[in-house]
Amino acid sequence: MASVAMNSSHLALASTTSGEHPNSCSTPLAPASQPQPTQWAPAPEKLHAIATLLRDSTSAYTNVQQQVYNQLQKYSTVRDFNNYLVYILAHGYNSPDAAYHSVDAVRQAAGLVLKNNIRLLYNSIHPHSRQYINSLLLAAIGDTSYQIRAVAATCISTIVDSMHTLASCSGLTTTLIHYMDSDRLTYIEGALTVLSALAEDVPLTLNHDVSRPLDVLIPKLIHLCAHPSETIRAKSVQILNHLLLGLPSALRDHVDVFIRTLFSIADDSSAQVRKRVCTSICLLTEAIPQSLAPYLTSVIEFMLASSSHSDELIAREACEFWILVARVQGGKDVLRSYLPRLVPIILDNMVYSKDEVALYNQLNKSDDTIPDTDEDIRPRFHQPRFVASGSNHDHPTMNGDIHSAAENGSQVGSLNANGTANGSNDSSTGGYDSDDDDGYESSDLEDFRDDSEWTLRKCSASAIDMFSHVFGDELLDHLLPRLESKVADETHWEQRECGVLALGAIAEGCYQGMLPALPRVASFLFGLTEDQHNMVRSIACWTLSRYSKWIINEKSRFEQLVDTLLKLTGDSNKLVQKAACSSLAMLAEESGTLIAPFLPPILGALSHAFSQYQKNNLIALYDVVCTLADAVGTELAVQEHMTVLMPLLTGQWNATSDNDSKMLSLLECLSHVFRALGMSSQQYAGNIFSRCTSIMDTIYNQEARGERDDNHIDFLTCCLDLMCALAEALGPNVDPFMSNNGNGGKPVLPLLFAGMKDRRQEVRQSAFALLGELARARTPSLIPALTEYVEGTVEALNPEYMSVSNNATWALGELVMMAGFLPPSVPINRDVIQRILVERALDSLIRVVNTPQLNRSLLENSALTLGRMGLVMSESMAPRLGQFAEAAFSQLRNIRDDIEKEQAFHGMNAMVRVNPTAIMKCFGNYLDAIGSWFHCKPDLEMEFASILHGYKQSLGDQWFSLFNSFSSPSQSLLKERFAL
Repeated sequence: MASVAMNSSHLALASTTSGEHPNSCSTPLAPASQPQPTQWAPAPEKLHAIATLLRDSTSAYTNVQQQVYNQLQKYSTVRDFNNYLVYILAHGYNSPDAAYHSVDAVRQAAGLVLKNNIRLLYNSIHPHSRQYINSLLLAAIGDTSYQIRAVAATCISTIVDSMHTLASCSGLTTTLIHYMDSDRLTYIEGALTVLSALAEDVPLTLNHDVSRPLDVLIPKLIHLCAHPSETIRAKSVQILNHLLLGLPSALRDHVDVFIRTLFSIADDSSAQVRKRVCTSICLLTEAIPQSLAPYLTSVIEFMLASSSHSDELIAREACEFWILVARVQGGKDVLRSYLPRLVPIILDNMVYSKDEVALYNQLNKSDDTIPDTDEDIRPRFHQPRFVASGSNHDHPTMNGDIHSAAENGSQVGSLNANGTANGSNDSSTGGYDSDDDDGYESSDLEDFRDDSEWTLRKCSASAIDMFSHVFGDELLDHLLPRLESKVADETHWEQRECGVLALGAIAEGCYQGMLPALPRVASFLFGLTEDQHNMVRSIACWTLSRYSKWIINEKSRFEQLVDTLLKLTGDSNKLVQKAACSSLAMLAEESGTLIAPFLPPILGALSHAFSQYQKNNLIALYDVVCTLADAVGTELAVQEHMTVLMPLLTGQWNATSDNDSKMLSLLECLSHVFRALGMSSQQYAGNIFSRCTSIMDTIYNQEARGERDDNHIDFLTCCLDLMCALAEALGPNVDPFMSNNGNGGKPVLPLLFAGMKDRRQEVRQSAFALLGELARARTPSLIPALTEYVEGTVEALNPEYMSVSNNATWALGELVMMAGFLPPSVPINRDVIQRILVERALDSLIRVVNTPQLNRSLLENSALTLGRMGLVMSESMAPRLGQFAEAAFSQLRNIRDDIEKEQAFHGMNAMVRVNPTAIMKCFGNYLDAIGSWFHCKPDLEMEFASILHGYKQSLGDQWFSLFNSFSSPSQSLLKERFAL
């Protein structure tokens, strides 16, 4: 085992004044204009000790890593510690000690520690050290080692990210220009590595920096797209693709040159270059489709050829194009004449490849008794709770998307066009690749089962789905004849499977055209659920569930489908089991409460499955329970159903350890179940709160010791979301569980506050959802620190972090209502809370509500919170009413009738009474908002009537001219509803 040495008896040669160690690795000379290193020299004994630690940090032994971490922490207090790190990164350290067998590994370790220090502490690093760090990083990006160039580029990107300006890395743009103009490939590649990191990590800073670096860099990038080096060509196109996502003006100005350059390399010998050319065309189609108009015929012919290319990566990127064109205005007319050629290509791309067929043939067996290995269980990423506006608290639902079926007919969940998890609050452009593992391919069996991979098959199935929505029944003329030949192929199961997948893909878009054939199609699909091949049985399940809209209205078919799916949950093949669970979840989502009469046999089948399934498919069972709970709601709280379901879940709860990844799915499942059970969940609450707080406390203690795990973020968000679900279910009855959990649990509120301050957005998002629910329940435990909760929530009102800001905005509205309506005898600092709201929250909310391009839920929650603030402090809010009234009314009219909307309108009315002139310029918006009510309560209706009659009385003859300026619906509203 490697030892950890803090001090060494071996002294290196004396340092030189230039900062160059006699044993250093070769580092290329920087361009003459590059800033030269500040005069600093490392102390040999410190250099050796730190290099030894960095070497030992690569040890495979956890105890060694922990010792190294602790000692590096001690060194981090040394003022020039970061100088040593950048010195080792740039120059290396060749010790006579034979243990230094990998100099690059030590250099990389130094760079990674430096990057973390920059991210956390750059503002506190001495300016002289910053200059030294910058100069050596700029030299290191020209290093002969790709790994060193990459680490240096990451450090530079982190500096820019920390300071939000390119100027924070002095000489960066000049150095990049010199390197890009160099004849040395390592210089050019180093510059491109930095640009790639900047374009990916800090695109806004790069696009909007005051020095306008892209004005110079983009033409050079376009020029390098035709460089003799394949690596440089591919990397240049990739960086430009990154930049296309933000579409800086410099790229828009040179877009014609870029397009012509793309055509010049369209037939490149490099598959990576051709793939990225296809990606560029896709991004241009989405961002500035008009730029391709002069070249449209050539583009389509190129993409047709690329869609049938033998290289699957090229074909996949090309296939994205058809999805994007179909979305563009006028795209339907462009594509129509190409459908006879295009549909067969896309349909053939949906067939499993020969290698996949061979691999799936190996899986066509009874394997339900074979335990899953850890490698069999796919990573599962929890989607933190997102509070939609108007108390319409949307939860992730199961859906029968095309991508999951194209995966293997068995996976629930959805992917968008670029292969990221559905429900993600961030968006990106399909088909874009940001990885650097160019050319990596694997024939491993699991690659074909990895639902995170965006494949040609998935993309093609998605294209057929898109075409069905764009062309409707018109698509059937081109598709059905080919489908009939595929589904009739009794020799090749992969052809049958492809035909059934396509039938499912068109289920929504071509529904009307398929209606006459559905009785025959359904009978055929039911027959295929008994096919000899597991993949055909799997896809038949999925396609039947895609037509559940029709099936649930046919009683006998509905019963047949439920019976069939329940039977297949007991199939001897794991893939079919999972497909049946997925399809049952999709059926429950479509049918809603109509599936409630089938709960006894469904729960009976689930009970059997819980006792038989291996680890991986247990997760699919949890998904079924989630969707079933959402579908039937309070029906699940019937005692006979709880008697079956809850012992199954509590058994899993007791059998699953705190750090088991399966616990994540169980926590998420229980969130859905407890929302459905409502108050019936109270008997389980103590145990749930106790364990959730214990898990969170353990994680935060581990992280305080420097022990971090990739799963921590998911465990934290799942625990917060489960407690949030219980708070929603129990309402005011949740308060006793805030502190008295028993069973070793921890108090909830300190952990909630830690979640609010957590640097990870997902954790903060879930924390504010829980805070909002506790405030909505008027939980007394919040009262002693109510001011701190309000202040912490206001600090999170930053639309740059949309999901966090959305939940914080909603939670603030609930806190406002709680603080505003507490009895005067309750001791809270009302003046401080009001000052925080008026001086800090109000400006943020006004900015958001007046920015219509932001997320709809964030806009609506902002309008609701402004209205609720007006309800509790109308005198303070009214002077600013004119700054947000029009935007707030425009958002409030879109929200469904509920208590939050009612409170917001009472608040808006209160502010109008104080400052009636503020809404004169947007009176029509006020009337539209009033007209959005379907079931307005009498007291609110009386407020509207009083205010409107007051305007008529105060305006006198001017009322009639104002009345005539209103829209016809508004005039009808005033006449018929308010007798005006």
